[in-house]
Amino acid sequence: MFLSLEQRRTRMLALISPIIIILLGYIGTKLCYPYLKEWTWIVTAILYWTLMGSMLFSFCTKEDIKGWFEKGKQSKPLLLLAILIGVFPMLGILLLNYY
Repeated sequence: MFLSLEQRRTRMLALISPIIIILLGYIGTKLCYPYLKEWTWIVTAILYWTLMGSMLFSFCTKEDIKGWFEKGKQSKPLLLLAILIGVFPMLGILLLNYY
């Protein structure tokens, strides 16, 4: 399977996009902190969601995004396993606070 140069470039950019998002968020936070102090989280959140949206817009088609909102194929054992995995960390927190 050979990819064109443009496909390889797009794939590489998609793979490093999380690092780009983290770095730009860090830089934005560092630049805004001297001025906004405890309100810097607002700038960080806006910057993060803007970068996430731009990456999705750049790398996903409309069909991909529509597919995320389709009804999933239900598997009861898999659903039960997912719930147990999700609840497991919470049990440790709850047990620490049990009197």
